[in-house]
Amino acid sequence: MLHIGPRPEASAKARLGLVVAKKFIRQAVRRNTIKRIAREQFRLHCAALPKRDLIIRLMGKFDGMPREEIAIEIVGLLKKVRP
Repeated sequence: MLHIGPRPEASAKARLGLVVAKKFIRQAVRRNTIKRIAREQFRLHCAALPKRDLIIRLMGKFDGMPREEIAIEIVGLLKKVRP
């Protein structure tokens, strides 16, 4: 799930927030891996994103997807954001 929030102050770039709850992924290593992949994809696509706050939240159980599939899912979410 992706939340997009307006920002009251004018900033030079988009910002990212991540919520990966222990409730859905018990292992810290897996939670951190997902967050690391999300940050990297955000960094690569940041120039094309509007100047807003973006929050990516994991909303359900997560059965071990490969890293490439996680990256594709996150890129798909980021491409849905419109200026």
